[in-house]
Amino acid sequence: MDKTIFRHLCNELKRLHLLKEDNGIISVEKAIGIMLFIVKHNVDYWLTAHRFQHSLETIQRRFRHALRVIHALECLIIRPDVDAVELPHSLRGNEKYYP
Repeated sequence: MDKTIFRHLCNELKRLHLLKEDNGIISVEKAIGIMLFIVKHNVDYWLTAHRFQHSLETIQRRFRHALRVIHALECLIIRPDVDAVELPHSLRGNEKYYP
C-alpha cells in the first residue's frame, strides 16, 4: 500500500471516529499497520507481537478491532450505483453471477 493511501485511510478512520488512540499506547496508524501486516503476510499473533513489540493480548485486541472497523467502513464506501437500473444481459444470463 502506498504511504499516501495509508495516511488517507488512517485520517478517514480518525475523521469518522471509527478508530482512535488506545490510551496513547497504540496509534491509529500502528493499529492499521498491525492489521495489514497480519493480513498481507499471513502471520500469527506471536510473530506480530515480536515485530511490533507489544503483548499478544494487545496485538490480538487491536487486530480484531481494526478488522471490524475496516469491515464497517465498507458500508460507507461501497454503494450500489444509482444509475444502474438493471444488470447487464451477460451477467443476468450467467448462473455463476446471477443465480
